[in-house]
Amino acid sequence: MPRRWPPIPRKLDGLAGPITVKVRRVESFAASDGDHCWGLYKPERREIHLATKLPPAIRWHTLAHEWAHVWLLDSGVVNVIRGDGADRDQAIELICDSLASAFVRSFVRVSGINPWESA
Repeated sequence: MPRRWPPIPRKLDGLAGPITVKVRRVESFAASDGDHCWGLYKPERREIHLATKLPPAIRWHTLAHEWAHVWLLDSGVVNVIRGDGADRDQAIELICDSLASAFVRSFVRVSGINPWESA
């Protein structure tokens, strides 16, 4: 029997302290730039919000992507990313997506989970 994706944790660790994870019954969120996204990190509250209506692999990728925002902010790496405005935001999103993809891919490989499992 194939292994299943574990539940999304309610708390995560960050370099500057714990992060609360909240799964919301929505399909997406409106980001500050007007885009729609499946997750948001709210640094002032140290909360990650995830949309619930996602396949498990996408939900975990989104969690890892938002957690990467935490890592970049807590470590100060965001302070050395060059550019301004949309170019800088795009660079940060690319870094977060890359880290999330590596995390999920590694998790799938070591756990034996089917990445295409639907629930």
